[in-house]
Amino acid sequence: MATKRRPKRSSKKSATSPVVLRIVLTAIVLIALGGITYLAFFSGGSALSTERAGEIVLLSFSEAGVPATAVHSGIGDNGHPVFRATMNPTAANRFQKVLKQKIKGVSASLSARRFGKSRLLLLKSGDEVYRIILEGAVKKGSTKKAYPSVSEKKNSAHHATKKLTFLETHKGEPQVVIILDDVGLGHMSTFKKALNIPYPLTFAIIPFRRYSRECAAMARGRGFDMMVHMPMEPDRYPAEDPGPGAIFEKDSRELIEKKIQAAIDNIQYAVGMNNHMGSKATSVPFTMRVVMRKLKQQGLFFIDSRTTAETVALHEARSAGVPSLPRNVFLDNSRKPKDIRRQLEHALKEAEKKGYVIAIGHNYPETVEVLAKELPLLDRKVNFVYARELVNEAGKPN
Repeated sequence: MATKRRPKRSSKKSATSPVVLRIVLTAIVLIALGGITYLAFFSGGSALSTERAGEIVLLSFSEAGVPATAVHSGIGDNGHPVFRATMNPTAANRFQKVLKQKIKGVSASLSARRFGKSRLLLLKSGDEVYRIILEGAVKKGSTKKAYPSVSEKKNSAHHATKKLTFLETHKGEPQVVIILDDVGLGHMSTFKKALNIPYPLTFAIIPFRRYSRECAAMARGRGFDMMVHMPMEPDRYPAEDPGPGAIFEKDSRELIEKKIQAAIDNIQYAVGMNNHMGSKATSVPFTMRVVMRKLKQQGLFFIDSRTTAETVALHEARSAGVPSLPRNVFLDNSRKPKDIRRQLEHALKEAEKKGYVIAIGHNYPETVEVLAKELPLLDRKVNFVYARELVNEAGKPN
């Protein structure tokens, strides 16, 4: 009996199967990698830091027309940050829209829930959940304003009763203004020591930082004047970062105005402004023109910190009718106490020559320690005044 031969398997099929399999696997890997890359790109990669998330939320409130002073923040029972504000439905929708825009490009998501007359927004980034509670709605037909205007806030701050009794000053003596920059960045124990110096220090507070609003409230409570220490683009950006809310040369008029308004809302009781960094921005006529016109509208003065010899800030301020003066002396480019004392002596000599001087230091432990010791001694020779007082007297535009 003849045995049946089995048909030979196609050698072509066995040769091509691994090739096909490799192609399919490669395609799957490429698709997966593409998806991961897409998600990484559009999620912005890293999660928001707690500080940056807080800054974004406060900026969004400001752009929605809600001042930072009307927003209450804290830590909830679950350990996550909580922001709470009262606003009408129109403002709530505007805030939600602004916040969505601001978290584009970062690894964060926003969801909303309604309960009663309130709205709960959950901003999630990484393992952190930020609860934003928008309480209540203005009743239909109500004419009561939900929030005071900037001018109302400013006037109420200006007429606040001062709790600090200053030492006597003498008319006709050289006038000296001492500004402390970078308040709000930290060094809170140093700032509290500065509040106990019984002389009219002017605090320049950086907006949108962890301690900004707290420092503003403390300074106002003790009767001190304060300014917005406005972040502006330096020549060496991005190697030097001016921080959140900064004004850049490329910014449009609308964006510059929004940034200034947000900063004024954040430092509610400010009576003036000076620049933080800004060697680039203060040298651009268009940028400074927009800044000064906005300050004119708000009734604020301007101190040019003079971080560049190319600054046009004073020229634009005077053209816009904004009271303004330049910084004359930096006190603490060196933080050694002996160098700070030397600069303070230099400031007094300048004041004796021209009748007044503006000296800028920083919220450094060394600087505050020197000021606490030296100002009582120097008070016999000069008249320490607020920046506001000097600018209103010597810095009015012609």
